[in-house]
Amino acid sequence: MNPAVTAFLDALEHPRRAQVEEVRALILAADPAIRDEVKWNAPSFRLADHFATFRLHPGHRVQLVLHTGARKHPEPVAMHIDDPAGLLAWVTPDRAVVTLADTDIPVDAMHHIIRQWVAQVPTAPTDDLPRMAAPARRALATAGITTLADLTRCTEQEVAGLHGMGPKALGLLREAMQERGMMFAAGGQTHPR
Repeated sequence: MNPAVTAFLDALEHPRRAQVEEVRALILAADPAIRDEVKWNAPSFRLADHFATFRLHPGHRVQLVLHTGARKHPEPVAMHIDDPAGLLAWVTPDRAVVTLADTDIPVDAMHHIIRQWVAQVPTAPTDDLPRMAAPARRALATAGITTLADLTRCTEQEVAGLHGMGPKALGLLREAMQERGMMFAAGGQTHPR
């Protein structure tokens, strides 16, 4: 769990925090590659792109918006989710909302929906690298690094050693990774490419 999301929730003091944390844990457990971060002033979850975001305002309700990314797709992906519990309210073919009642969360039904959603979201990686000088971007691209998640398989020393990577760009990468609760690989591990 990303400490930045935990701090955000601490500051929010939502009256249904326990329910939010239960759903957060369910989502993160659906796939080890899922990361949480604060986006759109709410806890949001991503693989290559964001696919689920809490709606926590007004404070008495908890909703989870399931979607297919931060940007509108020219050709939206129609999601096909088996929902026997009737938890989903469809807004568009690629966006649904789960409104959580004041009672216990239907854990099995939520887990089933989330796993289906994750399996169907577009997996093309999005370039979430921070803005940096062209030589540094070329160095990353040459090494096959196109997302922050790719950097988690590299040591900081390996990235620093790329031709064209300067200390300013390295600092920008480190900061962007920290904001998303990511870190470089521990020493001894190497980039797979």
